[in-house]
Amino acid sequence: MIRTLIDRILTSNPASDRLAIQSLLIARHGHLLLEEYFYGFDQGRPHDMRSASKTFTPVLVGVARERGLQLGPNTLVLSLFPQYAPFQNLDERKQAMTLGGLMTMSAGNACDDNDDDSPGNEDRMQNNPDQKDRYKYTLDLPMRSAPNGKDAIYCSADLNLVGGAVATATAPPI
Repeated sequence: MIRTLIDRILTSNPASDRLAIQSLLIARHGHLLLEEYFYGFDQGRPHDMRSASKTFTPVLVGVARERGLQLGPNTLVLSLFPQYAPFQNLDERKQAMTLGGLMTMSAGNACDDNDDDSPGNEDRMQNNPDQKDRYKYTLDLPMRSAPNGKDAIYCSADLNLVGGAVATATAPPI
């Protein structure tokens, strides 16, 4: 079955085939069984994961909790990023933003990947040459609504910030 999958990948046209797979890693019982790259990709070339990463960042929060870190859905986001203070557009809503709100895309940030005019739009943020630090960019976004509510907005920056929260919480002290 693996050979058939690899043959299909190799014979597909990455420009037109929805199976434009750049890499394939298969692990079983904690051991890497297969690591293959296609169409000029290799392990040193970063992959644009975008939405695929949204699955992994909440899992990282669970792993961090499992390992004893006091990190969870009710953790206040700004408390995890003191190095970025002062925050732009700071108000009570932003101060109440939680990790759970980020993970459910209900943090309240003015961030909508489906709206080209949204300040936190993924493409807008990614193509901004003046913004090198995406965590700071996201933390400084204005608030669109009350955080942690029922209004979910598709916002890649929120999930990216979850990854930053885990990195910050698990970083060894300097």
